[in-house]
Amino acid sequence: MTSLVALSVVVLWPADPAAASTWSLSAVPVPAGMAGALLQGVSCTATSVCTAVGTSYASSGDQFPLAEGWDGTGWSVQSTPAFGNGGVTGLLGVSCVSAAWCMAVGGYDPVGSNVPSTLAEMWDGSDWVIVPSPSPGPGGPDAELDSVSCVSASACMAIGDSNDGSFAGLAEQWDGSSWSVVPVPEPAGTSFARLFGVSCTAAGDCTAVGVVNVPGETLPLMERWDGSAWSIESAAVPSGTNESSLKSVSCVAASACTAAGLETVSGDASLTLVEAWDGSAWSIEPTPNPGTADDGFGGVSCASGSVCTAVGAPASGSTPEVTLAEGWDGTAWSAQSTPAPSNATSDLFATSCLAASWCQAVGLSQLNSGGYEQPLAEIYSAGSTPSVSTLASGGVPLGGQVSATTTVSGGEAPSGSVTFRLYGPNDASCSSVPVFTSTVPVSGDGSYGSGSFTPATGETYRWTATYSGDQSNNPASSGCGAKGGTVIVSRLNIGLATSASGTVPAGAQVSDTASLSGGLSPSRWIRFRLYGPGDTTCSGAQVFTSRVPVSGDGSYPSGSATLTVAGTYRWTAEYPGDLNNNAASEGCGATGEVVTVTKATPALDSTASGSVPLGRKVEDVAALSGAEKPTGSITFNLYAPGDSGCTHPPVFTATVTINRNASYSSGLFGPAKAGTYRFTAAYSGDANNAPASEACGATGEQVTIT
Repeated sequence: MTSLVALSVVVLWPADPAAASTWSLSAVPVPAGMAGALLQGVSCTATSVCTAVGTSYASSGDQFPLAEGWDGTGWSVQSTPAFGNGGVTGLLGVSCVSAAWCMAVGGYDPVGSNVPSTLAEMWDGSDWVIVPSPSPGPGGPDAELDSVSCVSASACMAIGDSNDGSFAGLAEQWDGSSWSVVPVPEPAGTSFARLFGVSCTAAGDCTAVGVVNVPGETLPLMERWDGSAWSIESAAVPSGTNESSLKSVSCVAASACTAAGLETVSGDASLTLVEAWDGSAWSIEPTPNPGTADDGFGGVSCASGSVCTAVGAPASGSTPEVTLAEGWDGTAWSAQSTPAPSNATSDLFATSCLAASWCQAVGLSQLNSGGYEQPLAEIYSAGSTPSVSTLASGGVPLGGQVSATTTVSGGEAPSGSVTFRLYGPNDASCSSVPVFTSTVPVSGDGSYGSGSFTPATGETYRWTATYSGDQSNNPASSGCGAKGGTVIVSRLNIGLATSASGTVPAGAQVSDTASLSGGLSPSRWIRFRLYGPGDTTCSGAQVFTSRVPVSGDGSYPSGSATLTVAGTYRWTAEYPGDLNNNAASEGCGATGEVVTVTKATPALDSTASGSVPLGRKVEDVAALSGAEKPTGSITFNLYAPGDSGCTHPPVFTATVTINRNASYSSGLFGPAKAGTYRFTAAYSGDANNAPASEACGATGEQVTIT
């Protein structure tokens, strides 16, 4: 397993005053209490937004993860968590999608374990936090991650190696919530394989590079990820070389990648190595070698297919060794003059370029007299920096179009392009995949339009505009959430109309129907609630509720409720809203939402006993039906002969308590004289049932005593 860092003290180096070039040194602080540090990875999203990662050393020999941020004027240390208080921990690569989101990877080796494990840390705009990452290995964790590439906060690929007795390539995929190992194939007959660099243009398109040893040869290793699996690609092998490897790769499209590293020739001398991918094959591109002993690239970054920069270190055969940078203009590679700290050996490990005119590179320097390594940063700025301001179109309702206009000013006849990106909804850090992207050519200072886009959902959207830069102008951008760059797409005011069922007697069913109109694909639910008699504010307990799924505009029934208590009931209906539509409701007592439950109208059918001789007893039987859970009583009266209107006091009366629909008897009575008698029966009614009776002289209610 490769050591994360080499132990070495840090002093902030002054630039060599004799070095006059567009590359210049930047002061890089060492964390308080640390004896030294180095930087091994860098990622920039704007000329004023870069993150570099590496390792810092304590005088005890313990090593800790290091992250530093660039704000356009200087570097500052960011606090990073570490495992425990000792051992070896470092970050080797970083990828940022915005100022508020980065992922860094590396490894850690606790004191005494000598078994490195993978390390991943995530930046949320204010803090770094450790994200668990798997460390495969038959004997336990023995792995590290060397490089990472992210296309969004939910799509990253990291590569490195694991060791189960021999090195093997390792790849892990980030899905926005966790890391998982992705199998990596190896060429047949491989004795070891390692991956050092990765670059992704999409979640389903990544390229990884490294080195593989097959019998008698150490060769470049190329692999490609297609979204489901890694596959080996045939590398171009330099002729007359003992061994060659690729340390870094940068892709601007699936068909345009550049990889950089070194090849070893006679003895142990090395030369720079660059290979280019055109969508079908890798080919070697000639590169200058300014040193006389050991040249090599550690990092490469491309702003376009015709703009790349590779960095590393040449060795001239004498000290001090100095930094190396070479640029690609679409036709050829050429060496660029780079400064180096005085009386120090220096090396650049990584670079991040936004245009032909602007790059950041990081590495280390060490006094030739010995001591600890110090972090090194160099910035390439070949032109003026134009001003970029973005003005978004005004707020629109959902279904309307949005756009942005960017003004480029203060440039030196700027060419290149402006790339517009629209983030949302509610992506305050602009770290997700943009919902809309457009690129327009630039020809001089002026205003440039994004074109129109129709958002699919309502909420707040944010524009960014990035000027690419050119040979005379540095890249520039308007940041996420910049003044004027925000547009609000308002949700639609969906219509909600309701209609309750009509008046019903107690014991019957009631329902409500809600109709949605004017919405854009409403897709949640409607909540129906029914409140009982006397609850005029709909604040008490609900007697019925239902939640009905919604799929588009249309009418939705509540379902039925059976009501056994008479009175006035009130429906409410509510749609909670969604990404496209505002909430809507029909409140308590709204027109059409009140339903009256009247008392039931039961029937009372009574039949008197037949004629009997004087001295025998008679009775009346009343059958109650159609009542809703009746209570109360039935009163029986018997009237004497000759009282055809039942207007005189009855000769017999009886009251029977009832509790259901059933037949009830008056009880027996013995009349004192002969004649025709008349029974009446009357049900009293209750809160839910109306009274009912059998009138005087009704059929079956007369009895004759002979």
